[in-house]
Amino acid sequence: MELLLQLVANGLVQGALVACLAAGFGIVYRSFRVFHVAMGAQFVVASYAFYAAAAIAKMPTAVAVVVALAASAAFAMLLEFAMYRPFAKRRCAGGTTMIASLGALIVTENVLAITFGNEVKTIPHAPYGSMALGAVRLTSLQLWQFAVCAALFAVAGLVVAKSRIGKACWALGDEPDLARALRLPLGRIRATAMLLGALLVSVPALMVSADTGMDPHEGMRWLLMASMAAFFGGRDRYWGWGAGALALGLAQAAVVWRLPSQWADTAAFAMLLGVLAFRPRGLFGRARRAEEAA
Repeated sequence: MELLLQLVANGLVQGALVACLAAGFGIVYRSFRVFHVAMGAQFVVASYAFYAAAAIAKMPTAVAVVVALAASAAFAMLLEFAMYRPFAKRRCAGGTTMIASLGALIVTENVLAITFGNEVKTIPHAPYGSMALGAVRLTSLQLWQFAVCAALFAVAGLVVAKSRIGKACWALGDEPDLARALRLPLGRIRATAMLLGALLVSVPALMVSADTGMDPHEGMRWLLMASMAAFFGGRDRYWGWGAGALALGLAQAAVVWRLPSQWADTAAFAMLLGVLAFRPRGLFGRARRAEEAA
C-alpha cells in the first residue's frame, strides 16, 4: 500500500505538469483550430535556452529562467508570424497547417541536436532535499513542480474565463469569420494566445529539465501527453484539460503499481481511445447544437 501511495503522489505531480502543457496546447488549438504540433518544439526550445543560460553561460538560476522564458516567447512569435498567421490569411486547411507545424518541430529538434548534440544534457545543481508526507516522500523539486504548475494552470484558467482577451480567444476559435466582421483585434488576440500557450509550456519544461535533464527529441513525448489530456478531458473545456491530465497521471501510476513502467504510456493511450469511443468530444466535452455545428 505504501508503494501505491507513493505512485499516486508521483502521478499527481505528473498530472500537474501535464495539465499546464495541455493548457498550452489547448489554448492554441482552441483559438486557431490547429493541432499545435509545434508545442513540442516550444518545449525543447525553452529547455535548451535554460541549459544554455544556466550551464553554459553560468547565469544565476533566476536570470536563466527569465532568459529561457524570453526565448520561448520570441520563438512563439516566430511561429505565429512565420507560419500560423500567413497560413490563416490564406485560409489553408487545418491538415496543411498541422503538417507545417510538424515540420517546425522536426526542424527545431534537428537544429538543437546539431548545436548541442543528441545526448541528454543536465544542469548541475545541489542535491534536492526531500519531505516525508506520511508514507509518501517527495523531493523539494517535485513539491515546487506541483505547486507552481497547479497555480499557473488555475491563474491561466481565470484569465481565459474572465478576461476580455481570453473570451476573445475562445470567440476566435468558434466563429473566426464573425470575429473578422466585428473587427476584433485579431493580431493581438492571436499573439496573446501564442504567448499564453508558450508560458504554460515553458514553465513545466524548465522544471522537467532541472529534474531529469533534456534531449532534443523530448518534445514529442510531452506533446503526446498534453494532447491526450486535452482530448481526454474535452477539447473545448479548459478545466477538463486539467482533469484529463490528472486522470492520465493517476492511471499511469496505477499501471506502474502492477506492470512494468513501459506500459504506462500505452495505458494512457488506451484510456483515451476508450473515452473517445463513447464520448467523441471528451469526458467533459459538450455536444454542439445543430445550429452551432452548421
